[in-house]
Order: sequence, then C-alpha cells, then structure tokens
Amino acid sequence: PDKRQMVCPSVALTADRFVMKSDSNIYTTSTIKINARTMTFNNSILTSNSTFLRENEHCEGIQVVNSGFFVKRKLVMKCQDGTVNVTGNTILQAAFNVSLRAKFVSFPDFYVKLMGRRINLSAEQLHLRASITGTPDLVA
Repeated sequence: PDKRQMVCPSVALTADRFVMKSDSNIYTTSTIKINARTMTFNNSILTSNSTFLRENEHCEGIQVVNSGFFVKRKLVMKCQDGTVNVTGNTILQAAFNVSLRAKFVSFPDFYVKLMGRRINLSAEQLHLRASITGTPDLVA
C-alpha cells in the first residue's frame, strides 16, 4: 500500500523516460535491464544479480538520488552522450564490477558510496567526491 514493489524472475524495461520514486523497489534474483533516454531513481532500491541501465538510442541522463543499488555481480550504467549524476545518501554496490560510462559523471556528495571489487568510471569530465571501496579504474 505505502510502498510500490516489483518482485519477479527478471526485469526488462524500455521507455523514453523511466522514473522510480517514493520508496519504490525492484527485487529479482536475476537481471534488471532498463533502456531509456532519461532515467531517474529517487528514494528507490534495486536488488539483483546484475543490473544494466543503458541508453535507448540517445541518452540524456541518469539521475540517482538517495537510492540503493545492491547487485551480486555486475552494475553497468551507460549514457554515452549524457550525464550520470549520483547525489544524496546513495549506495552503488556490486560484488564484482561497477561500470559507469558517460560524457559527464558526477558524484558531488561525500554521502555517496561506490562499492565493488572493480570500479570502472569512463567520462570526458569526472566530478568525484564519493567514498570508493574497491579497485578504481578512472578514465577521464
């Protein structure tokens, strides 16, 4: 009633704009794949084996605010021509690999936690103040 929740074997969503907010959750033991031009996650939790957030032809941006992504294997956020902006009290955690690729990547808050065995950040411009746990590979 108060929380919107999706529990299923795997999730594959394609949209022009994708928005998750207000204590929304997606939980799966398999894979989450979201393809969209813009993606917004606000007070949301994604839990999966692998999560892929990718552009749908042209990506303008991925915005993550006060959210948690808890992934057992691989977390990929790709927005080749746009911006990945992660703010607030946010945790991006993957047991193996966190990979972010965008034109601009911004982690402006000290409250953001980026956790993974291997962390790959690739961007033309990188603004990073987040707490990083793992082996970073930064390309800017």
